[in-house]
Amino acid sequence: MDNKIICIAGMHRSGTSLFTDYLQQLGVFIGKDLLGSASSNKRGHYEDKEFLKLHVEDLKLKGLDPDGLLHVKSPLYFEPSILRKAKDLVNRRNAEHSLWGWKEPRSVLYLQHWKEIIPNLNIIYINRPDIEIVDSLMRREIKIEEYRRTLYRNPINYIKSYILFKLYLRKRIKDYKKTCDVYRESVEKVKKDDSRFLEISLHDLLKDNLKVYQLIETFLSVPLNKVDITNFFNPQWMKQDSPLIKEAKCEDIFLERNIDNE
Repeated sequence: MDNKIICIAGMHRSGTSLFTDYLQQLGVFIGKDLLGSASSNKRGHYEDKEFLKLHVEDLKLKGLDPDGLLHVKSPLYFEPSILRKAKDLVNRRNAEHSLWGWKEPRSVLYLQHWKEIIPNLNIIYINRPDIEIVDSLMRREIKIEEYRRTLYRNPINYIKSYILFKLYLRKRIKDYKKTCDVYRESVEKVKKDDSRFLEISLHDLLKDNLKVYQLIETFLSVPLNKVDITNFFNPQWMKQDSPLIKEAKCEDIFLERNIDNE
């Protein structure tokens, strides 16, 4: 069976959840046990828990942060015990589905190894400007921090926490930008002269999803359900700006790429 296998790749907060939902409605199987919604992603993450578990286990074995927001040299390769599980998972999916894929942001760190495991792997990369990604990550983090501050009953401690977080803000923005650089570097290493690689701008998806639908159908060379994304998602729900970055006067951080191979 000539399976069509798709990895939906992209940095955290790049719009991959929305795209994966869209791809599922086009007729692609994207997993049966998916990571659900959260306060920062109320529509659901659409992450396949089996792939998530593989990546988290491997990162832990390497002594790395399992959230995948790293400043490491990529690509990463699975440890032998995890590699066996990865191959088994792919074999099971191939036996069950002729057209399937998965979305899990940490996959980007392992893209080169996934291409070796699955030689016919199709990669659809969702591209969103770094400044918008980091703005979204920071707005999520500030919500968490605001909640934490509500736990302080002493007003003085509350104010101290707020001041410290403001001082911390620029450093966190720099850290997230470095992570974006790592993810983009990993993507660039696999996309060169690759006919199985398709890059889709998040802005294009929100602006003209029917044109994007045609790109996907041509790329995969299979008939897909024709679905208008506006039937289930309002493009205005997705910020295409960076208000927090601008307010913090940190736009200069995004003028150049800087990867620390720690």
